Amino acid sequence: MATISEILEPKAKKSDLSKYNHLLKSIVGNSPDVIYLLDKNGKIEFISEAISTYGYKSTELIGKNIFDLVHPDDRKKALYKINERRTGKRSTKTLEIRLITKGNKTIPFETNITGFKTDAVFSINAEGVYNDDKTVTENFSGTQGMARDITVRKKLESILKIAYENLEDEVQNRTKDLTETNKSLIAENSKRRKAEKKLAQSNDSYKLLFNSINEAMFVCDLETNTILEVNKAVCDHLSFSKDELVGHSLFELIDPESLLDVPFFDQHKLEKFVDEKHTTFQTTYISKHGDKIPFEVNAYVFEQKGKMRVLAVSQSMNDKLTTEQHLRRYSNKLEKEVSTRTERIKYLENQRNEIKKITALGRMAAQVAHEINNPLAGIKNSFLLIKEAINPNHRYSKYSEKIEKEIERIANIVRQMFDLYRPGETPVKEYNINSPINDVITLLGPKCLDANIKVNYKPKSKFKVRVPEGLIRQVLFNLIKNAIEASPQNGSVDCHLSKTDREFTISVIDYGQGISEEDKEKVFEPFYSKKTGNKTEGMGLGLAISKEIVEAFNGTLNFKANKEKGTVFEVTLPLQTES
Repeated sequence: MATISEILEPKAKKSDLSKYNHLLKSIVGNSPDVIYLLDKNGKIEFISEAISTYGYKSTELIGKNIFDLVHPDDRKKALYKINERRTGKRSTKTLEIRLITKGNKTIPFETNITGFKTDAVFSINAEGVYNDDKTVTENFSGTQGMARDITVRKKLESILKIAYENLEDEVQNRTKDLTETNKSLIAENSKRRKAEKKLAQSNDSYKLLFNSINEAMFVCDLETNTILEVNKAVCDHLSFSKDELVGHSLFELIDPESLLDVPFFDQHKLEKFVDEKHTTFQTTYISKHGDKIPFEVNAYVFEQKGKMRVLAVSQSMNDKLTTEQHLRRYSNKLEKEVSTRTERIKYLENQRNEIKKITALGRMAAQVAHEINNPLAGIKNSFLLIKEAINPNHRYSKYSEKIEKEIERIANIVRQMFDLYRPGETPVKEYNINSPINDVITLLGPKCLDANIKVNYKPKSKFKVRVPEGLIRQVLFNLIKNAIEASPQNGSVDCHLSKTDREFTISVIDYGQGISEEDKEKVFEPFYSKKTGNKTEGMGLGLAISKEIVEAFNGTLNFKANKEKGTVFEVTLPLQTES
């Protein structure tokens, strides 16, 4: 009876190589993985029937370029990786590409070249094929590889189990067939040598396939528990060489504390295992360095010429836990992102409602202003006639001045209400920003004298801007006037100017009582004012109009609490705007 070690032995008998060729064809034909062979130009020379899962027939793909199946966005990097193998020096691991099915659906693949680690949904394992009698560059003759769908991993395990069950019978059948065939091939030595070369390549492909599986795989005798074969993943995980493992008992590798979990260690569990042909359990292997590594094992029992064998496919629990942790972190991140997006949507919805509210109020204000403006003009004109007719020495003459001021105040309020909804266009020219700031401070000088408040501002030299000057004056007037009114007697107001390459900021700072938490959300609402009872009481439109003006020119108007005391209002505008 032959073992896998004998199958993989490069110096095996020529007749045995021919015999095992039939076995390899059986594995390729029944494998759920897509096994392929390309020439050096990337054209398909062979591809297994597993490709039919994705809508293709293997015969229709022969002669076509492999890149016809690769997503256009991935072709460049796939070509680069294949060209690396022309030097015979480099290997590439974990290259992700996508496969286009016949129905134009895209399937993600993860390509592993010579490394054969499968972490994604699909993986392609490939290596260069070389001719030994040529130079490193010239000896590249093609690529052989395997495209693997991870979801059918269980099918692969089943295929390997069946391969072990039928190995002895297949060897005998192939031996008989090849013995008869050899009688007719005695005179055809050259053809036979070519067949032997192809069989050697097939044997290498089988070895490549067996060792490319990422799970640690043991083949053991069920009666003696002797290890008959292991793949490369076993050696990688446990730090043993293959020679150090084959011929020894599997139980020597298992932590004594977890031996009872092994179904073929306990007689009762063994009978059930043999009857059901498959079981899954967890155990702990001990590495060469004494490390205890937990594994999840899928074990299959099969008969091979009267002897019971076990195929144990073992996955490291550490790898599994790492994957679960990654999935958990991704899930938490996704939930957090959904929560953030939900809050953002709520915020935008509230903003939209506020905009609707301001728009409605502005429209109403403009309509009211329009209706009031006409009769107000009549009242003003009529009053001017009456004022001229009143004798300046009349005892009620002093009230005419007060009436005129109140009429002008009403007219000013009407203009503010109208500007809130339709501020109109203002011409734009370049000027020194210091000019409107100084003008507004001078204009508010009498108001500062009444409360003995000093406005501090240090002009900046060569500070040119191109924004509507009239509207800037209106905004500054509202902000500095509010700061003066919020300041205590004998206090001060500070104005600062700063800029970057694209924008400038004017800060107006008062040292008053500040803005309460409940008032912060209402500061920019039209008709909202905290000046009730104050002789300077207004309509509560100043900040609303100012914010409307600033945002109309892609700027911002914000406020924050001063570190010492009071409030800081900041106006930020582009250095240049259109009218």
